[in-house]
Amino acid sequence: MLQSLISKYNLQDECSVNLGLLEMAVLDYFADIKRLKEFHGNEYIQCEKIYAYESYWMLRNHPIQLKSGCTLDDEKLHINEFIISYLYIKLLAKELECRIEADIQSDDLEKKLEYSKFTQELRLKLYYTFRHRTFTAQTLLLAFESYLAAAQFILQVS
Repeated sequence: MLQSLISKYNLQDECSVNLGLLEMAVLDYFADIKRLKEFHGNEYIQCEKIYAYESYWMLRNHPIQLKSGCTLDDEKLHINEFIISYLYIKLLAKELECRIEADIQSDDLEKKLEYSKFTQELRLKLYYTFRHRTFTAQTLLLAFESYLAAAQFILQVS
């Protein structure tokens, strides 16, 4: 997913996914998920938690690295935060589409959500938060759940 987003935004010449750092993020993620399962006694974890913890650990481990000698403009200088903010939105849109698929008939809902004005505002706020504020996997989870709840409500009302 990271590599496809890097390609989508034409950054493949400037950066790449470091597999060692990505592996560390995956190991940290699975350690957290294991602790959650043991603590709560659950066999399965909600997809919201999966996405939140996945995003959190990728942001902590910075698996996207600039290639030697490459520079990016100010907007993309924090490449991990930039790409993961897009990944987070993509995961939100995908999850929302799965949840309401039976209730609402809409072609390309995921794409419409991903490019909507309100979703892009959320992405910019996430990008800012990832760069300048303190966050945890739990705060990312709360943001994820809040967005899904609000979007489901709006789609059901309209």
